[in-house]
Amino acid sequence: MFIIDTNVLIDYPDIVTHENIGIAWSVLEELDRIKITQGERAKKARIVLRRLRDLLEKDELTEKDEEKKYQEKIEERDTQIQFIDTSNYNNLSVDNQLLYLCKDNDYTLITNDINLQVKCIALQV
Repeated sequence: MFIIDTNVLIDYPDIVTHENIGIAWSVLEELDRIKITQGERAKKARIVLRRLRDLLEKDELTEKDEEKKYQEKIEERDTQIQFIDTSNYNNLSVDNQLLYLCKDNDYTLITNDINLQVKCIALQV
């Protein structure tokens, strides 16, 4: 399973249409905190959350061209996103929660955070 980091979700929201994807609850909570801020990052966080909702509920999207393409992706496959409980790692930062979640369960972490990549290499995740 591929565990997706918050930054990857924000930068590449279409990743949620791929197979064998896991999203930690702590990442959903982080997206929730980001979406209420100002700026481009907040806008992207809202886009990711809408796409997740649409994949799970298969709701109709608005008629924008970009979203029409996305709707086609939704209809092409039955999404199997797994949401992972990270409450066992509550005393850690979100990055470290993802790191140890992957280490403990032999998951692959997808991140564009260089520091987190270094930690993954150090812990052989």
